[in-house]
Order: sequence, then structure tokens, then C-alpha cells
Amino acid sequence: MSELVKTALNGYRVGQNPLAAPVTTPVAAPGFAGQVGQARRNQVPGLFFADGHRPRNQILASLPADVWARLAPHTGQSLLIQGEVLIEAGKPIEKIYFPNNGLLSLMQSTKADVYVETALIGSEGLTNAFELLDESVAASRTLVQISGTACWLPADVLRSEFRWAGFFQRRLLRFLHWQEIQSSQCALCNRLHAVEERLARWLMMAHDRVPSSELFLTHAAISHLLGTRRSGVTVALNNLEATGAISCTRGRIVIEDVQKLHGCSCECYEALSAQSASLLQGFEN
Repeated sequence: MSELVKTALNGYRVGQNPLAAPVTTPVAAPGFAGQVGQARRNQVPGLFFADGHRPRNQILASLPADVWARLAPHTGQSLLIQGEVLIEAGKPIEKIYFPNNGLLSLMQSTKADVYVETALIGSEGLTNAFELLDESVAASRTLVQISGTACWLPADVLRSEFRWAGFFQRRLLRFLHWQEIQSSQCALCNRLHAVEERLARWLMMAHDRVPSSELFLTHAAISHLLGTRRSGVTVALNNLEATGAISCTRGRIVIEDVQKLHGCSCECYEALSAQSASLLQGFEN
């Protein structure tokens, strides 16, 4: 196993189930994209969860016992490596991923291969929710922004569960509603708000989903997230750093003061947080 992949596994003890036990957020490092082949390990159907623990993903953790009993034998686990294209647009979907930690971005592109983020997925969600409604190919590229772990289930198994018209269907429709709201709000944000405000909003959303104040992101990655030039990203980072909200080194951002960062963000962060709390938290039926 390469040194980069070993770095990603930092914090997991030998024999420890990273999906059931508390974890240290894996450290992302430049050059992971070339190590993806070695990183795709432990994708084993019938994954055993020690001591009966559920995955850390909020959707899987919320499933009633009878639903989980149907799905658990088909469940696998996967290591998410920063920079990895998890699912490519236009390709058939065989697996649906449920992040336990880390962050995934849904990316849309132009014919010139310019990519922009349209939605962010953390432990509250799953990949390709829309495509579960039928057997269509992936509409977006799914990119790993922050390393972590995920559970996966075969797409055909989840489509069958969706057709039961029970808890999983209602939970999925709630998440679809949230994803639509997030994409619409972010479209408004990218059109009307300054780069500095948008960056602060994204960092706040990431901080809500990743149990760490340290984020490994390059200027190039942030420019794709926000749909802006790298020069604008540099100015925005410098301005946020001047307020004391963050500190930056090459490829690394540390959130130093959450309240200051919150104050630098646009109104979209509050709007999205309120919608997330209403649609995704405390869902029981």
C-alpha cells in the first residue's frame, strides 16, 4: 500500500471497524488521484458492524430495524480518497454511496470540461438519489472533496426497497427535497454574492459536516467549488484570513474562529441550515 493511502488511513487502528467506531478524519494529501486503485479496499458485501452499531451515515442510522435487516447483508464499505471521481456523469450506476464522514461534491461541467459544484453531500445524505427513481445513468460527476469512509449498497437493492413505499422511500424523498433546495440556493448564491461570502458559506457547510477544523483544499479545488477564478479565491482567502476567521498555508485551511467565519458568510448559510434542520434532523416517520 502506498504512503499516500497509509496517510489516508491515519487514525484507524488495525482491526478497528472505521464505520462503527469513532474516527479521526483521514488526512488528505496532494497526489491522491493516482492512488485510487490501491485505495479501493474492504468493499465486502455482508459487512459486519461490531457490537450491532449502525454506520455513521444519518440515513442508514435512522432506518427501522426491519428495513436495516433487509439491507445490511448487501452493505459494503469503502475508503474515500480526496480527488477521486467516485461516479462519472453519463455512466451506469451500480452502487449508491452513503458517506459516514468526509465530503462529496456533485459537479457539472461544460463542453470545455470546466467543472462547478452544484451540491455538497456529507453524512446526512447519499449519492445519486435522483437516479434511484429509475434506472438512468449518472447525471453528475461525484467527486471526493474531503477524505473519509462510506457505506455502499447495490443500486438495484435500493430501488427494490424504494418500491416498498415505506420508511426508506419517505427518507429518500426528504433528502431529494433538501438537495433541490441546496442546489437552488447555491445557484442564487453564486450569481449574487461576493466570492468571499460564498467561500465563507462553503467552509461553514463543510465544518458542519466534517469533525475537524482543518480542511485540505487547493486554490484550484476551491475555484471549481465556487465557479470562480483562482485569483479571486486567493483574494477571498486573504480577506478571510485578515479577519482572524481562518489561517491558510499551501493546500490547507484551518478554521480558527467559527463565529467570525459565520459573520463573513452570506445569508445563504443561515437559509440552508434552517432547511437542513427542518427536513433532515429528527426524521422518524
